[in-house]
Amino acid sequence: MKDRVKKYTVIYVVLGAAIALLFAYLLLDFFVIPRAQNVEPVRIALSTPSASPEGSSGMQAYDDDSSEDTGSFYELFGTPGGLLTGQRPETGTTQDPAENETPDTSGMQAAEPAGTATPEPAETEEPTPTPEPTVLVTDNEYHNGEVDIVITKYREYGTDIYVADVTVKDVYSLKAAFAKNTFGKNIIETTSQQAKNNRAILAINGDFYGKREKGYVVRNGEAWRTAVSGRSERNTREDLAVLQDGSFRIFSEDDTPFEEVASWGTWQVFSFGPALIKDGVTAVSSGDDVMNHLSSNPRTAIAEIGPLHYLLVVSDGRTYENDGLSLLELAEFLRGLGARQAYNFDGGGSSAMYFNGKIINKPVNSGRITERFVSDIVYIPE
Repeated sequence: MKDRVKKYTVIYVVLGAAIALLFAYLLLDFFVIPRAQNVEPVRIALSTPSASPEGSSGMQAYDDDSSEDTGSFYELFGTPGGLLTGQRPETGTTQDPAENETPDTSGMQAAEPAGTATPEPAETEEPTPTPEPTVLVTDNEYHNGEVDIVITKYREYGTDIYVADVTVKDVYSLKAAFAKNTFGKNIIETTSQQAKNNRAILAINGDFYGKREKGYVVRNGEAWRTAVSGRSERNTREDLAVLQDGSFRIFSEDDTPFEEVASWGTWQVFSFGPALIKDGVTAVSSGDDVMNHLSSNPRTAIAEIGPLHYLLVVSDGRTYENDGLSLLELAEFLRGLGARQAYNFDGGGSSAMYFNGKIINKPVNSGRITERFVSDIVYIPE
């Protein structure tokens, strides 16, 4: 009898250990183990498949040297109309009519006799080189002729809020990057390291796409993931699309097939949420969201003021000095700054703002003032 009890005890212990190991592996695989995904992104934001802004991706992408583009988005879904900001249509060269006419030589004088001096042609002046744009950098400003950034620190709701007011010449300056410049699951780096990898002057953490298996992902005009997240997945009910003209559009994945999203000429798509402001109206309330949204926490958001005019925003929280913000407080704050559209990114310990070589807020991770490792950033290049 004792031997039988001992035998079953050993079996139960071994079985329990196996189940525990399996459960631990599943947790590690879901939350910790990095896994690059071999995905060929499809370029969708350009007016023609061959056109591409210089340095559009900055991430691992497919080889675009082939003359055939059999898997392009345009063959699948059609070509979005219109030109991107900054592009110009090709035009033919207009010749001077005199170049094509046959000269009439009937009344011309005979050639001068040999030995007659021919006047030397006047020297052609060298064109004046275009001066390099003047770059101005201070503790809270950056200007380079293409981008204007002014950072202001506010104190609202018992919280420090950092607002980067950004105006850009075209949408190509509002960029995004993956940790280690690689698309995949649980591939992470700090916001500051990703910013340095991509020569950013300004960066904030993004939507932490790498913690989810679904949800649209478009970065710098390239579609990396087109699986619908579904309403059952928290924080992915609404997406933010940044279009080729620089405008924001907030939409539901459940109601908007990816083909339609791409047909807008989409430059970025983020899938975290929720929307904070839509068309100048606050889109959240004090009682329509999950508890971690209703409570005060560090926050990260992006907002549109007007054409090519944005706010990148990070608030502190979870310390004695900083209470943090609810989503409603964040929305009301942004609306007070004139935001017409605003969207919530990953917050809590992820919230970080980088400017000119350093993190300027106080991110809290596991009770310490330090950066969390995240899967992506939104940034402005130098």
